[in-house]
Amino acid sequence: MGILLAMVFVSVCADIHGNEYNQLDSGERCYYWQVILDANDDPLVLAKFGLGDYTKLDEKWTLKAYAKSKGKWNSVQTQIPKECSLWAVNAGGRINTYVLEQGERKGDYFADMTIYEISHEENLAFRKVKKFIFDFNDCKFPHESYRRMERVILRDDGQSVMFGEYVHSRSDPLTLLGRLMSGGHGGYSYVPFAATAGKSNIVSCRACPDKIVNNQNIVNSDFGLSDSRLYYMWVKTREYTDDSSVHISSYDLNQKFWRKPVNVSELFDAGLYFERLSLLCYNDTIFYACEASGDVYFMTSNLNLDFTRPELVAKSAGFPTLVSWKNKLVLFMYDNQDKGIFMKIRDHENWGISKYLSKDDLGYVFPSQHAISAVIDSKGFFHVVYHGQINNHFDGKLVYIYGSLE
Repeated sequence: MGILLAMVFVSVCADIHGNEYNQLDSGERCYYWQVILDANDDPLVLAKFGLGDYTKLDEKWTLKAYAKSKGKWNSVQTQIPKECSLWAVNAGGRINTYVLEQGERKGDYFADMTIYEISHEENLAFRKVKKFIFDFNDCKFPHESYRRMERVILRDDGQSVMFGEYVHSRSDPLTLLGRLMSGGHGGYSYVPFAATAGKSNIVSCRACPDKIVNNQNIVNSDFGLSDSRLYYMWVKTREYTDDSSVHISSYDLNQKFWRKPVNVSELFDAGLYFERLSLLCYNDTIFYACEASGDVYFMTSNLNLDFTRPELVAKSAGFPTLVSWKNKLVLFMYDNQDKGIFMKIRDHENWGISKYLSKDDLGYVFPSQHAISAVIDSKGFFHVVYHGQINNHFDGKLVYIYGSLE
């Protein structure tokens, strides 16, 4: 697999409040971005770009990594499958990138995961270190269903934990009639599922008891892992209506069962339209930020999903991302009215004033992507990455911002 190493020429300037502003890339359509810290608290940025033919599922797209060395940003790129999930983790000080390719081979579902280690001690480079081929033959997915894996988590005990949704096409007479009346958009249901695999990589699946039918979609979701439970939260909407709701369930990794989903939207005032979510597990508490009808709300729960009442944090805001630092919570958001990225800090259960980081308009953000990727280093400096818009087009600029929480 060919690898290209190149210098990236970025614009660096002092933005709002003296933050360092860097434009890492521009001109291409970006589908994924993430910032992560290495063992030395240095940032590394990942991005997935694609500009090809959307009808060619076997097409290769570009994965880029950016790192700063001696005051300059370097980049490296490699080719990855178009149809893949992507994320990075800090594995004992090493930055590992997971590329999860999925689809069908000879009518059977497959999911192959490749791990790339990103080294930037001398030269920035991708190095393929391991590949997993998961066997789904024992999973009883419905016939003619499409599966979408969101994430695979490798545990220290050798188990792989995965979750996602499958889309099941239905063909009963009433469904077929509804499909005709809706212009061909009816006749399917979305079902969240979790799966585990041992060292043999043979997968065992469990469907969530919440079934989504009658033109309802899972449009946004987020997850967290605490102890031996996976917490999965999702927004479902009904096509062509303002009907939406938020649900959460937990999956016990040891007992391998889902608890009955909780309809979180019942805690809110009636009539709100739910969009983006952020979920953060921290010790014995789960923190939530939710965009509803153009405002951002905050709430908490314990691990048994007993919730506090929603609290309005910011009006005319969206795309929330929660990050913890010491005993504080930092909520990064986008200003829907005046444009730009800003943050608020929660200390001792009180929210501080808004601090603006940039005045960029956001580019297009896919439903499964957090618009703002953010981490905070040990010294209290934030590292933020997002995809900004250029001239009202899908193509945009990849932006990195660095500054102090204080």
